[in-house]
This record gives sequence, C-alpha cells and structure tokens, in this order.
Amino acid sequence: MRYWNYLLSFFALWLLAGSVAAQPAQKDVAHQMQQFRINRSLYFNYDLYRFAAEAPDSGQIFVVVSFVNDLLQFVKKSDSLYQASAELTFTVLDTQKNLMGTQTYRRRIAARAFGQTNSRGIVHTYFCRFLLPAGKYILRLELTDLEIRKSLHRQEKFEIPEYQVAPIQLSDPVLTLSGPSPQTLVLQPLDQSYSPPPGFPLRAGAALLSPFPVDQLKHYRVPDSVRVYIEAYSGRGAHDSLHVTFTLLDAKNNAIWTETRGAALSAARVYPVSYRLNFGDKKPGLYFLQITAKAGAKSRTRQVRMFYPGHLRRTAETSGELDEFGPLRYIVEESQYRQWEEADSARRDSLIAAFWKERDPTPGTPENELREEFLKRVAFANANFVSLIKNRPGWQTDQGRVYIVYGPPNDIIHPAITRGNYRHEIWIYGRSPKQLTFIFRFDPETGEYRLLRTER
Repeated sequence: MRYWNYLLSFFALWLLAGSVAAQPAQKDVAHQMQQFRINRSLYFNYDLYRFAAEAPDSGQIFVVVSFVNDLLQFVKKSDSLYQASAELTFTVLDTQKNLMGTQTYRRRIAARAFGQTNSRGIVHTYFCRFLLPAGKYILRLELTDLEIRKSLHRQEKFEIPEYQVAPIQLSDPVLTLSGPSPQTLVLQPLDQSYSPPPGFPLRAGAALLSPFPVDQLKHYRVPDSVRVYIEAYSGRGAHDSLHVTFTLLDAKNNAIWTETRGAALSAARVYPVSYRLNFGDKKPGLYFLQITAKAGAKSRTRQVRMFYPGHLRRTAETSGELDEFGPLRYIVEESQYRQWEEADSARRDSLIAAFWKERDPTPGTPENELREEFLKRVAFANANFVSLIKNRPGWQTDQGRVYIVYGPPNDIIHPAITRGNYRHEIWIYGRSPKQLTFIFRFDPETGEYRLLRTER
C-alpha cells in the first residue's frame, strides 16, 4: 500500500509538472472558466422575468434568449465574412393550450473568421415582451437554423399573479452589472417599438447576469459588485407606503447585514428599487439575498441564491490567502502528509517550502512555476466546484480534486441536457486511444457533482 501511495503521489506531481510545461506561462484562468457549467448558460438558454403591467389585472413577461455560434451552420461569403440565419419563435399558451400570443424574429449572424463560426464563447442574447392577464401559462421557444432547418426547443410553465389586487407583491429580481464582462449577457431587443422606463434593467445594451441551475434552483455567480433591481406592488385600498428590506445571509443563514428602504406609493402603486451589492470583502461561498416587501401587516419575500467565487488569481506570494496544505494531500505520499499534519504550523510551513524548492523546474528564477500552477488550480477549484448546499470548499469536492491533479480537461460533455438539469458531466483528457474520462453525477444532497466512475 505504501508503494502504491508513493506511485500515486509521484504520478500526480508528474502530471502537474507536465501541464506546467505544456501550458503558456500566463494561462488565462478566466478563459478556462468558460468551459464549466457554473460560469456559463446552456448553449441555447433562456430566462423569464415577470413584472406588473399598467392594467391592474395584467402583467408582462420578458423572455431573454441566448445562443452561441456553434449551434448554427455558417456559409462562407468571402474570406472575411461568414453568415448564418436563425429564426426565433416565442409562443405563449394557456393551460388549455389556447394560443395567447406568438412572435417570430429572423436574425442574420456574421462571423469575420472561420474560427468564430464554431465558437461557444460568442453569445447572442435577445429579449422580447408579452402582455398577459393574470393566470397560468406555458412558454415555448424554438430556435431554427434556416440553413439546415434544424430546430431546438425549450418549454416552461409560469404564472402571472394579480399584481395590483393582492395587498403586496414582488416582481422577479434582475441582476445586472455596470458594464459587460465574460459572465454577462449584453441584451439586444427584438421588438424595436418597446421603450422601457428609465432605470428599468431589461433594455438594449444592459449587462444581464444570467443564473445557472443547480438541481432546479437558480444561482447567480456574482462578481465583486452587482446591482439588483426589483419592483414592489401594493393593491388598491391597501397602505399608501411600503418598505423593502434587503438582508444578506451566509450559507448557514446568519445575517451579515440588512438595510431597509421605504417610499410613499405613486398612483400606480409601484415602488421600483435598485440596490448595489458589494462582495469585495466577503469570503468565497454561497450567499442568500433575502428581499422582503412589507405594507402594514402584509409582506412578501423573494430570495436570490448567489455564489461569490472571490479572486481567482493566486500565486506563491499570496498563498496565505488559500488553504494550500489541505489540497497537498492529492500530490504527496500519504506518510509524508501525515508527518506534516503532526508538525506545528511553523515547522509545517518550512517542510512545505522545502518540498516545493526540491521540485522547482527553474531554480535560477524567483518564481516556482510548479507551485504557482498548483495554487492557481486550487483557487480555480474553490471558485468553481464549491458544494452549494454543504458549502464545502471546492478543493474538497471530487471535481476539485480531479482538476487540481489533471488541470482543465480537453473537453466537457453534458449528455441529455434539459432545462435546469445537469445530471451528468463528463470530463475528457487526452485523445483516443490514450484518453482518460471522468464521469460525474450531480448529488442534490450536497449540491455538487460526485465522481461516478473513471474510464481509460
């Protein structure tokens, strides 16, 4: 057993060292993140937001649709122009399948280079609006490639409440950034005639933060600063003022801070609230933003699940900000790791420093590339594979362990994807016939992907 543990630790270090030599010295970690489910939507995805409308017995929905170039067939027009044609169809039915509304839009997508035609990082995001009376409905979406007549479909049931009849109601919250970033969707309107009111977040050019699903529950991956927009409504004859309270909770439901805002209602009895959240001084992990609107004795609450990854870039100089010792168990011999566990902190730090010094691939330089790569992988694992229910750090999860030892996979597959349902995730390393495959399955009790099996 000791010999096997030694071989295992040697193999892990060999893999780590090999990846350092194979990858560029300044590997763009943000680019790696685009491969993983926690930082991207499905290749054809949508979000639905509900708000009250001007008429007291109706509401409005905003449907935001996004898709990537890789889903479409591009035709070469010239050496610097490739084109694809897509058709988006939005259909709303009532529960008896009666047609309540339909809208169809055609869009021509251009690419300036062949490499852009199969890109999964170039995202096109459009939104449209429907006005509907209060009730229950079915939304159907269809994206059709007009070149090959191939279609993708999405469907969801939703309900429009009686916004201005109930004593108190809340819209769906919308999360936006002040400017675009790799994890935001830049909105483009499909209906050019619609002119949103000032301050409304669903408008042309807005940088929308799109949620990712974990076992049917939506989570938002938030940066250091994010803006939350929500509308509170009070029914006629109810109180003339209301208060909206924002409370940030950690994963153990401990309140970190709370703030209340109040206002006298206008004739429309609507109170729009825009609130900025700052996470720069928070620890990475799962958070809950609880939004409560209250008018007299009546109240209504919405909760937003947010995952804050912290800062990704970590090097040997900032290793004190990471738990470096814990993940070392994946790459050192078991007996050596037990000795480190028994040592005091000062002695342990000295032993770890000596361990890395012996394995420095370029001893004549101030950087230890092997150690820096290891720390970057630990930081990446903590930022992407945290257990969203147990709130364990990412390096302790199965995906975190595999990523720390093997690095980013060559390919990631999500078989049988449906809306909000990533049941399996397959990581592929290398190319056939020398291919290593890790198959993960989502565990709803922990909120993480567990390793199901490994195939060689």
